[in-house]
Amino acid sequence: MFWDVKMEDLSINRDKDFIIQRVLSRHMNKIENLENLENLEKLYSKNSIKLYAKNSSEIFGNENIEFVASRYGLNPRGFKKYLPNIKHA
Repeated sequence: MFWDVKMEDLSINRDKDFIIQRVLSRHMNKIENLENLENLEKLYSKNSIKLYAKNSSEIFGNENIEFVASRYGLNPRGFKKYLPNIKHA
């Protein structure tokens, strides 16, 4: 998930915005990614995750946004990249 950065250069506190957005942008609605989401929730509070999720321009795809919104009790229309008129299969 962090293939383009050196893990030793990441700080859990300093890079919180980058880490949260990166994890949430990786289609957490897929069962194979659920462990990544659970690990994220061990590192950060749900309030922090909600804050960065709502303000992220990195999280896109209505299906992914709807999953994240549902998990954290958010309205998907509050996400920057949500397209309310697009239906997914």
